[in-house]
Amino acid sequence: MASLTKGPELSYTEVEFDFEGSNWEKARKRFVKNHTNSEQLRFFLNSRLHGLNGLVVKNECLQLQTDSDNKYHSGFGSILENIDTLMTVGDLAIKSAPESVGLAWMGIRMCLHAVQGDWSTFQLFSGACADIIGIMISCRVYGKLYGENNEGNSQEDFQELHARVVDYIPDIYTDILEFSYAVRKYTDKHIVIRIGKNIFKDTRSEFEGQIQKIKASDEKMRDFAKTAGERMMNYLQKKTIKGQDEMKLEIASLKDILEASLKANEAVVRRAFEELEEEKKTMRKKTPFEKAQDEFEDNMAYLNPTPDQYELLQENLDVIREPGTCQWILKDEEYKKWRRSDDSSMIWISGAGGYGKSILMSTVIETLRTETTNSDKEVVQYFFCKAGSGATQATTQILKTIVAQLYTRSLALPDLLEQTNEIVSHGLSKQMKKGKLEPSFDFVTVYSGLLRLINRVVFLVIDAVDECTDRIDKQLLKNLRKIVKVSEAKVRIMICSRPEIDIGNELSSIVNIKCEGRNIEDIHKNVTTEMNKFPSWTASEKADAVDRITQKSGGQFRYVQIALDFLRKPLVRPYSRVVDKLPDSLLGSYTASWKATDEDYLELLKTALTWTLFADGLVTVPEIMDTYTRAYSDDAGVETELEDYQPAEGETNLHDRQIRTAGGSFLEVSSSRTVALRHLTVRDFFVRRNESAKSLGEQDLAQYSPWTISPKEGHLELTRMLGEL
Repeated sequence: MASLTKGPELSYTEVEFDFEGSNWEKARKRFVKNHTNSEQLRFFLNSRLHGLNGLVVKNECLQLQTDSDNKYHSGFGSILENIDTLMTVGDLAIKSAPESVGLAWMGIRMCLHAVQGDWSTFQLFSGACADIIGIMISCRVYGKLYGENNEGNSQEDFQELHARVVDYIPDIYTDILEFSYAVRKYTDKHIVIRIGKNIFKDTRSEFEGQIQKIKASDEKMRDFAKTAGERMMNYLQKKTIKGQDEMKLEIASLKDILEASLKANEAVVRRAFEELEEEKKTMRKKTPFEKAQDEFEDNMAYLNPTPDQYELLQENLDVIREPGTCQWILKDEEYKKWRRSDDSSMIWISGAGGYGKSILMSTVIETLRTETTNSDKEVVQYFFCKAGSGATQATTQILKTIVAQLYTRSLALPDLLEQTNEIVSHGLSKQMKKGKLEPSFDFVTVYSGLLRLINRVVFLVIDAVDECTDRIDKQLLKNLRKIVKVSEAKVRIMICSRPEIDIGNELSSIVNIKCEGRNIEDIHKNVTTEMNKFPSWTASEKADAVDRITQKSGGQFRYVQIALDFLRKPLVRPYSRVVDKLPDSLLGSYTASWKATDEDYLELLKTALTWTLFADGLVTVPEIMDTYTRAYSDDAGVETELEDYQPAEGETNLHDRQIRTAGGSFLEVSSSRTVALRHLTVRDFFVRRNESAKSLGEQDLAQYSPWTISPKEGHLELTRMLGEL
């Protein structure tokens, strides 16, 4: 192809660029004309999606394909092939009309994130995504062959076809924008990356008309592109071209374009064939075991267990621990009784924030797993509740995951699979709600039934129960206590939490092992090892620092890290001037950190804390900075780099650095640009709590904080901020 050249005549590539850009502009005008000028429409049209293109969607599609079941792979594969083909013929449209094409890619992206888990819905929407990309390919191929003013248009037999295509392409593009807008309106979200799976399951019929229209347009446009290609080839063969080399270049370029179009057609045919094969598998008579496996998959799809529990365990185990630490609980007599008991039982491990409870629980889990590795009579289960994630804070999700973990064991016991299916299906019996049949969930019935049938001693460890936000309303602890009382069930449950009043009341009759006063020896070992790494310190200075940090920590591991960071500053003698400035406690260290914050960063810190403490789900750097600067962008909440920022190798984004500077000891910024509390004790320091919500024996840390905010104030502030979007 010729490159862009200056002069009065448009070059081949300029024509292509203008051809696609003008058609998208026509489509945008037609789309706007079809709708009232509402706030929702303006928000949709003004979405800054210049950076959203095929490559971005391809990467997300690859990840979704990796995470999905095998039967979804062909659907994702067709989409990926079409994206690759589009890249082959060149995605000039994203350059010529970035706002409109970005909206088209947005609709594709939202669908891919929302339709996993239901096969028929996935077929419908993934097919629509592939068809939309197929349309872009066909229009791209046509644009390369025939732009406005292209010489081939002079053929008389082509004029009628060309006129039809020129009128038809803007209509197709308009249909794509309509589909994307309908998807966006239905989800009713400003942050598209957070939409949930199966969101379209119950309303797929509302989109079927649009999807069938897009499919028909895809087929029609492919026919147009194919016909145009054939006629162009005939034209070139008939035309006398001076210079054989020029002829070869023209034909070679044309061949590449037509091959790309053919590849897109083949992908469509292959997808249809694979879907037909999948349907045939479903229709053929299945063995009893295959039917049992299908029922298992259906039940597991409803249970939808939280997937990241193993990763949370590994995070805790990866924390560097001194040999011999976290062993005190394994030597505790009450723990030994619980571990060896012949009867079902429950034990409660309690401790205030900063005492290393999650690390302690990970040690217990790791020990139990090691001890039961070769046992066919014992099973270890665990769940880590974690702030900031609904999947790890909701009672129903916790209980479903616990059931799913034990239920999965039956896959290794084929003789029991049908029976475990029956138990789970019975516990998920459907009931009528608001005119619709919905599965209910009877945890006690399902879990106790599985315990009896699988006939194993089950160790169940649940960490940070205080982070479960609806534990009282959903009766989390009551349900677990009922399990312990079930006859024939062999389960030993360990609950770990802060000593919240409601938890203490519910577990008042349960054996309680307190962490307070048990960590001093572990802290002394840890600090000794770390201080030995300090150069230029004498042995006596190190020993004194170890004693001071151990004593001031009060048994809180969180204080140790802050104190060690304080001492890592350049040593200025006399030595006493340094260690005398050590904060007196964890509370003191936070107070000192706040006072040391640059005044220019205090308002940013308050904004970042408000979002991190009270927003639902993960919070990102763009969200915080958009709120702080009052300059809102579509990058907020979307895991993509800012459009106008291309960092040099090794460079950190300015906004990331600003939040890290403001955050100090309170906040951390990850490589994926999410912002989180460095430790849950930060929440205690800043959030004012009601008396009824305080832990047993807990001092109100927030009353000593230079700045505090109540949950009500925090949520009102977020509502105000979001109202400005």
